[in-house]
Amino acid sequence: MAKRAFKLPLAPIAETQIMREQLAALSAEFHPNGIFWRQQVGEAWTGDAVRITKPTTVPPGAVVIYHPRRITFGVPGQSDVMGCLDGQFVSIESKTATGAQRQSQINWETAVVKAGGKYAVARSADEAVEFLRRTVRGK
Repeated sequence: MAKRAFKLPLAPIAETQIMREQLAALSAEFHPNGIFWRQQVGEAWTGDAVRITKPTTVPPGAVVIYHPRRITFGVPGQSDVMGCLDGQFVSIESKTATGAQRQSQINWETAVVKAGGKYAVARSADEAVEFLRRTVRGK
């Protein structure tokens, strides 16, 4: 009896990988007239860090932040990829094939378009490049 070949289903591509591919494709396609970057949104903590070396109520090796200060960066809903092409502001939200915009991302889209920028939800590098060819370059 012959053995059947078993194939694992392909894992869905993550938004982070899509975004990285978009950045590479946009840079390759539009350099030197375009600049594109990943825009992070989130928060972090800073303060005075002291490493605990002796057992205490804090486990050894832990880092305690004295005088903590929260730092926020970005604007909620900002796109994953932002940039400027031929003097035009562009904002591209990277999504998987089934990904949907959150309300904060829809709000960001509205603000960008109202201000005269270009906005798209792109699910691949090819979609991102085609969007800018069409809307900024008119091709």
